[in-house]
This record gives sequence, structure tokens and C-alpha cells, in this order.
Amino acid sequence: MINFVLIDENKPQGLENVISFSQFSMYPGNSAHMNNKNEGTIIKWDFGNVEYEKKIDIPDHKILTFWDLMDELNVWKWKSHYSHPEYQILDGHEWQLELYNKNGKTLETAGSSYYPKNFKKLKKHLNYLFSTNIL
Repeated sequence: MINFVLIDENKPQGLENVISFSQFSMYPGNSAHMNNKNEGTIIKWDFGNVEYEKKIDIPDHKILTFWDLMDELNVWKWKSHYSHPEYQILDGHEWQLELYNKNGKTLETAGSSYYPKNFKKLKKHLNYLFSTNIL
């Protein structure tokens, strides 16, 4: 089973500090989302069934640090999609990341068993931001 996420080209204006990351590999999967009110949700799921869900308030200092770290990782220059240049991998690790900050920087990227530089550091920073270790 493959899940598709459609990205709306006509996103509402005025979004700020929105962070969304999800991943799965032959199931289970997990995701973390933060809306522009600093409300976070962490979800672990398997075949569409939620196994774990936690809501958190994310403090401003963690969000500011996260954006500084995203600048250091240069995520704003990542490609929109990462996949193996020669082979189509059907049962690999799927991931998606969407970032929108208050300074107008945006990123919509995804991949299939292929990753941009600093991807592991991104996941480390997401785990810190969301106070979790499942990402």
C-alpha cells in the first residue's frame, strides 16, 4: 500500500512556523506536525491505525533554535524530490518534509530511499523540537 500526499500549490497566505515531517518503511510509520500556534502532534501508526499519538506545546525558544539550525543545514536549497537516479525502489523508506517559517522561507521536499546531505541531522533536530525519539 502506498500513501500519497498532495501538496496544494495555493497554500493559504500568512502561515508561519509550520513544520511537518512524516516517514514510513513497509509500515509502521511516524509523523510530527506543528501548526502556526506552536501546537505539535506526534503520531506513530501502522497500516492506517494510530498506535501512539501525543499532543505538545512547543516553546518559542525551541522553534527559534530549530529555524537557526535549518539555516545551518542549508535545507532551503534541498531539491523537491530525492530518489535513486537509476533504480526505482518500491519497498524502501518514504519521507516527506514541509517547512514554512515567519520569514517567508518555505520548503516542500520528499524522497524514497534517497536523502539530501544532512538528513540525519535534520531528524536529530526534529526529535529535539518535538521532544521525542521516534523520528
